[in-house]
Amino acid sequence: MAALQLPTLAPFPVLSDSATLSQRWTKWVKSFEYFLVASNVTDKKRQRALLLHLAGPEVHEVFETLSDTGDDYATALEKLDAYFKPQKNIPFERHMFRQATQDPSETMDTYVTRLKRLVQTCDYGTLSNEMIRDQVLEKCYSTRLRRRLLREETLTLDVILRIARALEASDRQAQQIEGTKNSESDAEKSSAYVIQPRSNTNTSREFRSERPAASPKRQDSPSDDRLPKRACYCCGRDGHRAKDASCPTNNKACNKCGKLGHFGRVCKSARRPEKSERVRHIEQRENNNFSDDDEYVFTLNDPKNSEQQTSVTITVHGTEIPVIIDSGASVNVLDKNTFNRLYNGPQNTIKLSDSRVKLFSYGAVTPLPVLGKFDAMVTIPAVSGETASSTNAQFIVVNTIDSGCLLGKSTAIALGLLRTNAPTNAGEVRSFLGLVNYCARFIPNLATISEPLRQLTRMGAKWAWGKPQQLAFNELKYSLTSDC
Repeated sequence: MAALQLPTLAPFPVLSDSATLSQRWTKWVKSFEYFLVASNVTDKKRQRALLLHLAGPEVHEVFETLSDTGDDYATALEKLDAYFKPQKNIPFERHMFRQATQDPSETMDTYVTRLKRLVQTCDYGTLSNEMIRDQVLEKCYSTRLRRRLLREETLTLDVILRIARALEASDRQAQQIEGTKNSESDAEKSSAYVIQPRSNTNTSREFRSERPAASPKRQDSPSDDRLPKRACYCCGRDGHRAKDASCPTNNKACNKCGKLGHFGRVCKSARRPEKSERVRHIEQRENNNFSDDDEYVFTLNDPKNSEQQTSVTITVHGTEIPVIIDSGASVNVLDKNTFNRLYNGPQNTIKLSDSRVKLFSYGAVTPLPVLGKFDAMVTIPAVSGETASSTNAQFIVVNTIDSGCLLGKSTAIALGLLRTNAPTNAGEVRSFLGLVNYCARFIPNLATISEPLRQLTRMGAKWAWGKPQQLAFNELKYSLTSDC
């Protein structure tokens, strides 16, 4: 029987990366021990010789400086382990574990495998799987997956993987089906406007319409060839006259002036000047492989009561930023000026990545121009009776000047900003109701539920906090901190 030809191991690069020295050495030794078993090498001195030979010249130099190395494999390995695996810094290792977030392109299996590698150096013992479970729940990329996992009465790591695999598979399959349907039905969409995907140049919403097929009558008409090729002044295309029944602009609105009957590219009205639009309420629509379902798309109320807006100052990378808490928003928003101030701040490590999210200010039909997104640690300072709190959050940066900044609901909850105590006077009731108004569209029978509280805010009303007020407060508070 021919001898088994095994590939040799690559030498261990001692000087490659000092920060990962311990992990790389552990991994290399594992591979070496697999090699010993596969090669059927059992003699201890021969194992030692193979260890030093395959480890390479950089390990040789280290080994020569060690004392009491003995003459067997176990002693040599023990000395090298002591050199390459110094005392672990448990707080730092746990910090690195807690900072591990799922990348948008990373599957759940890959993410969990990465967490399992990180948790090995954290000394969590029997709690390792629970810590991984909690980390996945907090730092997974998909909001839809997180909400689905929170429905489980008993949530284990195996349950997380089963649900995540099913969601990932359904997303892939649905994407293939929808892609096929889209390609088959292009001809049927000749008169329908389609929202184009956002490009990397941060353009606003664009519309297109497929040119409708000419009718048989027009195709067979010999006089068409003799007509001058003049473009229709309603849509900008040739082959028909303005107001023709085949013109795709019939009953369609211009995306510049809003009037019916023509497209923006031939619009003769001057584009309305851009205003610095105050971002107070936004609607989010996103299109990606793991985006939220329609049930999580939101539109917020009329922002007329500016005095009821709740604001707070947060700290991001050492820079203080005033933000408005928007309990109806699922995203955090920074304007361009604030981002530039943050980018030039004392602790800048921020890199913008592309984002396909679309943000709509209240009542707008054109999305705000998005520059990109970034993740950062958000901190709020300690206040009386409370400790400082922090959380990792994602921010969407919009290309508007001084339009203000929003803190979304999930981040506000994570920072403890929506844990409201019962009001003690009419002013606090008004503030609480102002916060509730952000979610008004999503709270059924809000007027009826809030009536006991509104009675306390009316002119001349005496302060009397009783059971009806407490019940109304509890129900509205629950709506604020749940998926309204």
